[in-house]
Amino acid sequence: MNTYQDKLSRSGFRFVEKLLYDMKKHDTAMIALEVELETVLEQIADMYTLKASTIDDMPHGTGTSSPTENMAIKRADNLQVKFLKDRIEEMKRHKAAILKAMDYMTDTEKLLIKLKYDHEKTSRACWESMHIEKSRWYEIWQITVYKVAEYLGIT
Repeated sequence: MNTYQDKLSRSGFRFVEKLLYDMKKHDTAMIALEVELETVLEQIADMYTLKASTIDDMPHGTGTSSPTENMAIKRADNLQVKFLKDRIEEMKRHKAAILKAMDYMTDTEKLLIKLKYDHEKTSRACWESMHIEKSRWYEIWQITVYKVAEYLGIT
C-alpha cells in the first residue's frame, strides 16, 4: 500500500524495526535502567550526606533552606538522573505503542512480527514458514511496520 510508504521515511522505518527487534529484551533493559537510576540516586544521597556533615557530625546549612530540600533539588537537577528517567519513560511509551498496535493487527501480521523480530528469521524463512508468496510477505511486512510507526507517532 503506497499510502503507508508516503508517510514514513527510510530512517523512520529502520527505527521502528530496531524497536521491534529490541522488544524481546525490552523488559530486561528497562529493569537494568531502573537499577542504575536507583544506584545514582543513592550516590547523590550519599554525596549530600557527606557534604552536609562536618567533623562533629552535625549538619550545617545556610539557614535559607532545609537539607532535605537541597538534596531533592540536587537529585532533580542531576543530568544522569534526568537521562535515565527520560529513557525509562521513552521505553515504556514505545512498548505501550507496540502492544497497542499489535491489538489491531491481523494474525498474519502478528506471526510476521514473531518470526522476523522475536525469532530473528530471515525474510525468506519467514515467507516460507508462513506459506505465502515473497511479494505478499514484503507487502505485509511493510504494512506491519507502518502500523507500529503510526502508534509510535512517527508518521
